[in-house]
This record gives sequence, C-alpha cells and structure tokens, in this order.
Amino acid sequence: MAAVILLISVTGAYRVVIASLNLLQVTRDHYVAGSISAARLERARNVPYVDLVLLAENGVVVDEFGLPSATGRFRRSTTVSLNAPSSGCTSLLVVTEIRDPRTKVFDSSENVTGVYTEYDSPP
Repeated sequence: MAAVILLISVTGAYRVVIASLNLLQVTRDHYVAGSISAARLERARNVPYVDLVLLAENGVVVDEFGLPSATGRFRRSTTVSLNAPSSGCTSLLVVTEIRDPRTKVFDSSENVTGVYTEYDSPP
C-alpha cells in the first residue's frame, strides 16, 4: 500500500515538473520572439529612409538570434507600408511566429510595429 501511495506521489510530482518546464519554454519562446521583432525594428533605425522598403520579407525562418536558419524555431515577416499612417511616414510591422517543438507547426506569434519619418537634412 505504501508503494502505491509513493508511486502516485512521484507520478504527480513528475507531471508538475514537466508542466512547469513546458510553461518555462513557452514563456522563453515568446520573449525571444519579441526580442527578434524588436531587433528588426532597431535595424531599421540604421537604414536610410529611402531604403526601408528593402527590409520587407515574408516568412523567413530564423534562429533565436534572428539569423536565417533552415532549422530555426521562429519565422519572421516584415511588412513595409509607405505613407502609413500618413503621408511622409513609413510603418514597419514585424511578426515573429513561434514553432511548437512537439508539432513543428508555427502556432503563436509576437508582433511589433514602428513608424519612421524622413527628416529634413540639416543646411
């Protein structure tokens, strides 16, 4: 009887540990996806305004550092919209999707948006 109670207790503790590790991985993946998206917008700050359209991409699979990788766990898309939200502004929407490690399907994402304006050159 004691062995059965011990087995039930150990099984319950094992399930709690596994659930905690899964939650930790999901939380980490969302943090990394947000960081990848934010890094893409930060990169746009260093690109001349007229070249922002060159940052557009669709479904590039990247690793946790935002570098293209066929085996990456993230998929990044950057949408560049000219004259949005108003004339003279360019908005960038970066969507980083997260691949579920068990199903290998991209099932959740983090989105970041930035608006850039061309400033007049100093005299």
